[in-house]
Amino acid sequence: MSDKTSQAPGEFAADSRIAGYEIPAEIGRGGTAAVFRALDTRLNCWVALKILAPTLAGDDAFRRRFIRESRAPAAVDQPKLIPVFEAGEASGVLFVAMRTSTAATLAP
Repeated sequence: MSDKTSQAPGEFAADSRIAGYEIPAEIGRGGTAAVFRALDTRLNCWVALKILAPTLAGDDAFRRRFIRESRAPAAVDQPKLIPVFEAGEASGVLFVAMRTSTAATLAP
């Protein structure tokens, strides 16, 4: 992970980068993760990037659950499920990149 500010892993500001994704804006945040509008710099396309909360990333059981839940939709070809493009870990941060809606990509 590299970013232009010194923040704890999993905390991102505008212009942050992780694993080939540029993160200009947060879309939403819940109890376990934050979702960002992100540019996949390798494919030059917008994705929704879900990043596990840093407080949970250190919990091995929760990490296994996060990875399992990211793999499940990737293994199924069903039009009502949001496709997962990538799931992984970079600098101790767990993330899932998935298709985003047009409205989310146009948000400031």
